[in-house]
Amino acid sequence: EKIPILYVPLVIVGINDELLLKHFSFADSNRFGTKVETEWGFPLAFIDKNADSGKEQDENKEGEHSERNKKFGDLLFEYDYMTKRGIGLGLDAKYKYGKTEGSLDTYYILDKGPDPEVPFETRFLPLEDSERTRIKNHLRHSFTEKLRLDTEVSYVSDRNFLYEFMEDEYKNGKPQETYAYLRYANNNVAATVLERARLNSFQSQMEYLPQASFYTYAVPVVKNLYFTNRSEIGNMRKAY
Repeated sequence: EKIPILYVPLVIVGINDELLLKHFSFADSNRFGTKVETEWGFPLAFIDKNADSGKEQDENKEGEHSERNKKFGDLLFEYDYMTKRGIGLGLDAKYKYGKTEGSLDTYYILDKGPDPEVPFETRFLPLEDSERTRIKNHLRHSFTEKLRLDTEVSYVSDRNFLYEFMEDEYKNGKPQETYAYLRYANNNVAATVLERARLNSFQSQMEYLPQASFYTYAVPVVKNLYFTNRSEIGNMRKAY
């Protein structure tokens, strides 16, 4: 039986025969001291406020009720403890419901700062601000099979945060960016609109304020003659 432990309007975060503790690790290093990482997970599901009160429902209503209670994602809570750096807290989510899907990745630490006695850590000094965070959110909504909107917001408090605490993403992940991208594609014809602005002041990035593109590929004109074209217009600015 599902046991609700937290309510948000029309959303339940609960326990449904799933382990709460998703990840646990213990380590010790000269950079972070003793480090304990934990990640706790909860299923997300829509609920019907007018849930079944014991009365019989017809088949259509039962099917609708079942769909409303279907799991559509996961909510993850991170609690990390580092003797040299402090306590780190994270709230992440992954979801897919109907034509919308997305993810949220957040992390916050009130940082004690790098250890000046560790040579590797001196590259991160001086510490700009003890309150350090990252917020990354991606959302995709498909209006139709041909029309889709992607948005992403990526905020990082300072240039060293990812390198120190999320080294794999820093080295192997894509650049941090904030944008809205609308795309229409129909066979060999496509059009896009991109708005991308720099959110992190320490990044060098090309901004599109906005940019519109139109593509055609191998459109028949007459027999054995095809037309291919790519046209773009935009207001671009390099932010340093």
